[in-house]
Amino acid sequence: MVPSPGASGCTGKLVVANALQRGWAVQAMVRRPETMDNFANNDNLTVIQGDFPNQTAIQATMRDTTHVMCCARGPQTPHSASHHI
Repeated sequence: MVPSPGASGCTGKLVVANALQRGWAVQAMVRRPETMDNFANNDNLTVIQGDFPNQTAIQATMRDTTHVMCCARGPQTPHSASHHI
């Protein structure tokens, strides 16, 4: 089982898709589960609603896992937004 915080972003969706194509079981932690609807028919994906301040969601996402694919970015500030590539 591979947890993936930040799975609903552009990079996260690519990472999750690649992991699922390889047959890996993925637990995706996202703020809004509906953002993962395009993966709805994949039995290897478990979507957990949560974010980093939510310790219960983090514990659920990390339970029974061997590796972590973290695709989350930090909070966006005016400075980081102006330098985003």
